[in-house]
Amino acid sequence: MDFATLMRDLMREQGMTGRGVSRMVPCDQALISRLAGGRQRPSAQMAGRLDDVLGAGGRLVEAARLDHVVARPGACWWPSGGSEDNEDVNRRTMLAAMMAGPFALELERVRRHLDGVALAPASDRDADEWERVAALYAREVACSPHARYLPHLLADAGEITARVMSASGVVRARLLRSAAQMAALAAMGLSALGEPMTAARWWRTAARVAGEAGDCELTALILGRHAVLALYELGGDAVALTLSGDALAAVGGRACAGAASAHAARAQAYGRLGRHDDALAALADLERAWRQLPAADVSAADSVWGQPERRVRHTQSWTLTQAGQVGAALAAQDAAFELYPESHGGRAQVQMHRVETLIRSGDVDGGAAYCVTVLTALPVTWRENALVLSAARSALAAIPAALSERRPAREARELLTGQS
Repeated sequence: MDFATLMRDLMREQGMTGRGVSRMVPCDQALISRLAGGRQRPSAQMAGRLDDVLGAGGRLVEAARLDHVVARPGACWWPSGGSEDNEDVNRRTMLAAMMAGPFALELERVRRHLDGVALAPASDRDADEWERVAALYAREVACSPHARYLPHLLADAGEITARVMSASGVVRARLLRSAAQMAALAAMGLSALGEPMTAARWWRTAARVAGEAGDCELTALILGRHAVLALYELGGDAVALTLSGDALAAVGGRACAGAASAHAARAQAYGRLGRHDDALAALADLERAWRQLPAADVSAADSVWGQPERRVRHTQSWTLTQAGQVGAALAAQDAAFELYPESHGGRAQVQMHRVETLIRSGDVDGGAAYCVTVLTALPVTWRENALVLSAARSALAAIPAALSERRPAREARELLTGQS
């Protein structure tokens, strides 16, 4: 397979666009388009960088080498990679390396110092800007690998803190809302990277700042999302029930996005505790609350704060699996698959619910084999996601001890151990 074809296949498998790849290299999007379209051959350096970005395991490097051999059968004495595009890539790669090391810290320190020279109090214009920034990060968290955006988010969280300190009145309340959202988004990223203790501190800050802003619905939303993610931590069921209760109390039980998250957390926590009647009642509460949400919340699938239908089907998938309602669980999973993009961590979690459904229904070999298929097909960014791995471990834990040494089960465990 030639370089361009392989590159397009890898991008499609990982759900990455030309723009996304260009940002990770980094280089011009036009160059990525030319390489993927076969209109330009990559330099050895560019082939190596794309191989890393797309997780090709050396295949892109080898394809580029073969392309060069086919294009130039004779030995050449002139240096390759001297084009303007490659020089631009070299400059950008060097800059990326600088930004990844101690230089980045010094650069940010200088920028903060320069920003501090502007001592004017925060204004409505600042509040507008930070609301846009917070909304942008909410979209990044929903679809991007967490390690990619988290350093920038944490740096911006420090910056908005300085603006809050210079604000008063309505402007301060608006900045506090944005700061609370960004703190919660940082907590989500840290949770997904397997840092629950650090994430817990950010969750506490987020809820406290939202409360200071006087926004009870945002407080409930933060508590509700924290409750859902607490389910993936050891002993998280009791924590999830406490947090979800606090979320519902914050809004007096009325329907809102935070209440929907709280009901989702309660359904899953009760299911894990074996209280299936309570779990099914919480599912009904979730469905009722979700149907009363504003259309803007339901349609905001590109934001982590949105409450699209796939969240409801995701919760049904997990809860019905735990309750042993195989047919209903499979139907909820099918509905979720229709709603999730191909490359999405939530879809991978639902696939792990299906693994557990198959195992609990008696098809241990089929469930374990499906686990292997899903994990090996996932893009590396989702294969290493702590939430996906937690769902996979939960699914395989349902295998009866007497069948745990069957070959499919053993292969699934070995693959999962290699990912953890």
